[in-house]
Amino acid sequence: MVANSKSKMISIIVKTPFDANLVFIWEDRKVKVKGDKNAMLYWDMLKREGLYGMYGHSLDLKNCFFRDLSVAISTRVSPNDITLSPEAKKQIDKEAEYERKNPIPEGATT
Repeated sequence: MVANSKSKMISIIVKTPFDANLVFIWEDRKVKVKGDKNAMLYWDMLKREGLYGMYGHSLDLKNCFFRDLSVAISTRVSPNDITLSPEAKKQIDKEAEYERKNPIPEGATT
């Protein structure tokens, strides 16, 4: 991280089947989730069933890239139920660009 840079809070909003929203807030590689009671029950179900990042690893909400969070969410809910802010789209592009410039070596993942 660059010295004196400030981390940004970036959010993803997901409409649940209960007509309530889950708000995923990502900052400093940590995720917080907010919503009403029914939305949080839906979130608990999603967690129990498993959330997986970009390369199939279990999503660690205390230490993840934004792109892993977005993949984990987008594989569990309809794309029509996801709202990404312009900042979220920029962060996904930024992480994808880094990966294009720094590919994972062949055989480094299982």
